[in-house]
Amino acid sequence: MSGLDPKHHMDRGYFWIGLWGGVVPDNLGTLLRHAHILGAKQFFTVEARYTGDPSDTGKSWKIVPAVHYENIEDFYLHIPMGATLIGIERNGMPLSRFVHPERAVYILGAEDIGLTRQMRELCDKIVTVDYVVNIPYNVATCGTIVMWHRRFIA
Repeated sequence: MSGLDPKHHMDRGYFWIGLWGGVVPDNLGTLLRHAHILGAKQFFTVEARYTGDPSDTGKSWKIVPAVHYENIEDFYLHIPMGATLIGIERNGMPLSRFVHPERAVYILGAEDIGLTRQMRELCDKIVTVDYVVNIPYNVATCGTIVMWHRRFIA
């Protein structure tokens, strides 16, 4: 364990993190592994388009439940009561200014097209990971930054 202390208010809450329309199995596996490392209570996919097995060398799905939802409607019906749905996408509030809610469900968009308009409209908030150069982050990296920010900065 590092010398950093997680923020105490986050100990009372929980978060889920997942990916809509994911294409690349390696991104899925990396995001799942980091969800385990950073304390997610659930990992999910919605309308996944990848083929093959996710590359999760730590077998994180044995610790963090990994759930697949067939479509957006099914996913939306299963969001926990009182949780805030947060889309991680361009043109949102900068992560550096975002205050994470105690109960959050974070959803990232597919590597090639991001979140659909329908998914964006369902989100309570849209957050953008800050960057210096206008080049998008890899989806697994972006999700990891959000989880790290929640755990150690916010």
